[in-house]
Amino acid sequence: MVNQIFNESCIETMNRMESNFLDCIITSPPYNVGIEYDEYEDSKTEEEYFNDMYNTFWLAYDKLKDDGRLALNIPMETGSIGNQENRVFLAGDFWRLLKDIGFQWGGFVRLVEDSPQVARRISQFGSWLSPSAPYICNSEECVLILYKNVWKKQNTGVSYFDDQKKREFIDLIKFGWKYKPDMNPLTKATFSLDLPLSALKILTWENDLVYDPFMGSGTTAIACHMLNRRWIGSEISKGYYKKASNRIKTCVDYKWSAKAFFEL
Repeated sequence: MVNQIFNESCIETMNRMESNFLDCIITSPPYNVGIEYDEYEDSKTEEEYFNDMYNTFWLAYDKLKDDGRLALNIPMETGSIGNQENRVFLAGDFWRLLKDIGFQWGGFVRLVEDSPQVARRISQFGSWLSPSAPYICNSEECVLILYKNVWKKQNTGVSYFDDQKKREFIDLIKFGWKYKPDMNPLTKATFSLDLPLSALKILTWENDLVYDPFMGSGTTAIACHMLNRRWIGSEISKGYYKKASNRIKTCVDYKWSAKAFFEL
């Protein structure tokens, strides 16, 4: 099962895992903002969406070890398609959901784009030059850091950091993680390689077992191999599964170099 991606729902994959099996989960779930995926409905009602997320992360909680961690990439807020009156503070709603399941708070990371070539565009203003009904928008994304029962790792292992990487360690424990946007996305919601790399460095030992329930184009798996972590992934889309499998195979041939990743 280890170092494999499965073309199925994450519920199916996790149901085959033993309890207390995983060291870490790193993922970015669907945001329910109307993206036209080929095999997933992204325009559910809020009740349907959060029921699905509850079922997913309730099972994820069971599969994590007592000191297991979860790094969850989500936007700060979203708006329903075509309905400004039904905006959602997604980060807050997810924290309440995960807290109800039993997850403990480990921290909050703001994602900061490290690219002068990328500027966020504002496409909605609401009432123009008027306080009547302005559209106050926060387009930033974040990472919620959570853990199951015990924050301190119960085993020792090989850390990514050494005396030569003190500056990087300090940067990663501060409020914001810098990342370069994926300028050539293979899916409709590809996240930057910098995100799982940062999470793996600060949350896992070498050889820890990491799971991504929404694998997409395989970015988490590639980061795991680059840093010598074991991994498992689930991807329900046949098209994305094929892209991820090909991408991972190509990176194997290039010995998991970051240069090969960005040339795919």
